[in-house]
Amino acid sequence: MSSPNPLHIIRSHQAQINCVAFSEDNERLYSADIEGWVTLTSTRTLRPLARWRAHTESTLAVQEWNESIVTHGRDHKLHVWSRTVQPIVVAESVNVERIVSAPPLLYSLDVNALNFCKFDLFAKVGENTAVLAVPNLIDSNYIDLWDLPARDRLHAAVGKQYLQESGADASNDPRLKLDGCYALAFAQVIRPEDVQGDDDMDPDEIVSRGWWLGSGGKDTRICIWPLKSFERGET
Repeated sequence: MSSPNPLHIIRSHQAQINCVAFSEDNERLYSADIEGWVTLTSTRTLRPLARWRAHTESTLAVQEWNESIVTHGRDHKLHVWSRTVQPIVVAESVNVERIVSAPPLLYSLDVNALNFCKFDLFAKVGENTAVLAVPNLIDSNYIDLWDLPARDRLHAAVGKQYLQESGADASNDPRLKLDGCYALAFAQVIRPEDVQGDDDMDPDEIVSRGWWLGSGGKDTRICIWPLKSFERGET
């Protein structure tokens, strides 16, 4: 079977593109490149709605969250931008280098980008809040959890009691040697509404198994952390 041909080809960058993401309603396409530029494109018209240099170094990830845009760069910054932006009116043969239309910057966080590990964001259903997972600011072997938009750190150095420090290799240390966090992902494994009427699972079990955070590192292992709550001190 032959491979399909592309439906559209969009030329909105002048440097290597290293991340793309669609909005949840599929109305917008986000793309970002190794020079820190981000382009927001309408999936209806395939025309740029915004283009700006979000980071001074390569962009690791971009994601839409409610009415905001989250970008993460190799410059050790995570920025949250307002999605409110005036659409760009462009001609068919416009020079992409001349398009500059940045959305308002709402706030920023200093993050650790040494391992090229991208953030993950878990938005709380029905709320305008989310939990952000990024490598720990000091030791990228561990994970920090932040509450957005409050910018409160919920948990610092998740996994410290189970993982050795970065670069450590103590044979008598029972803790795992992860060799740095390179991948992060949230998951809602069990939703309370899915187990209503199930008498075999008590409420505490539903809560403890409901939210997971997965992390992967150099040592070929994947660690899964059950998050009983996003309240401070309960990981």
